Amino acid sequence: NSKTKGLNQLRKLLSFGAAMLYKLFFPIKNIKDYTSGFRAFKLKIIKNAWKKNKNFFSENGFTASADILLKLYKYRNNIIFDEVPINLRYDLKKGESKMKIFKTIYLSILLIIKRKFI
Repeated sequence: NSKTKGLNQLRKLLSFGAAMLYKLFFPIKNIKDYTSGFRAFKLKIIKNAWKKNKNFFSENGFTASADILLKLYKYRNNIIFDEVPINLRYDLKKGESKMKIFKTIYLSILLIIKRKFI
């Protein structure tokens, strides 16, 4: 039930493609948007994951949120994942996007490889 307004068709297509790739390699129940930067976590869960992996916060930029999600999925230990619909209003945003599309695609594919195969 989420809605997005003001996002061009290319970005919608890229977002859809990213979601499909993440879902293919990391089928997390109840998660549709792997790249959302708008997330909430229980502090206890983050602290436990950080104790297991001192390099828990290792990614920067647009892949950081997906990386946290993938790492928590790896250590899931009774973690329940869920999403709450939000309305994104890119039409109200001031200025141009700072996302470098090709760099973000490259880093996302690299992240999938690192978390799945390495």
